[in-house]
Amino acid sequence: GQMLGWQPRIGSAGSVDLAAETAPVTGRSLHLKSEDALGVAVQSHLFPIPSTGQMTVRTRVRGVDLQPGSQLYAWFEYQSAGATRQRYVALGAQRPVSGDWQEYEFAVDDLPLASSGQMRIQFHLVGQREAWIDDVRLYDLRFSKEQRYQISKRLYAAKTALEDGQLMDCQR
Repeated sequence: GQMLGWQPRIGSAGSVDLAAETAPVTGRSLHLKSEDALGVAVQSHLFPIPSTGQMTVRTRVRGVDLQPGSQLYAWFEYQSAGATRQRYVALGAQRPVSGDWQEYEFAVDDLPLASSGQMRIQFHLVGQREAWIDDVRLYDLRFSKEQRYQISKRLYAAKTALEDGQLMDCQR
């Protein structure tokens, strides 16, 4: 019944627990039930800020009982220059959270480089609503589709130059 790696942050009304239902990937999911505007949250334990200065999170989410004004937020919280900084994104702003499991991705790419600081991730549910979170995955280096396309073009050009014996073109 413990939520390994996670700490519940319960407001005046609501609950955070492990869901008894089967989640699509891990078999159990984090269940957040908010009953007021203050809401409930679950946060990860602290972990080192990636030296790349980037963090991408992918997770599966589903929600029910959507009421006007209710929202699920994902937060990045980290230490920088002696101060705690926070960034958040509203999950479902572009594609609404529904009763079906859907994958969401959010990222931050301006974390302190080569920092010895700590960071955490938090999911915060406000309003009258329920949400389930499963399969949270962290990536410290992630390229967009366009960046991957540009890299593959350059690799192909280098490979072709090498095969043609044009070593200077390959090196460039």
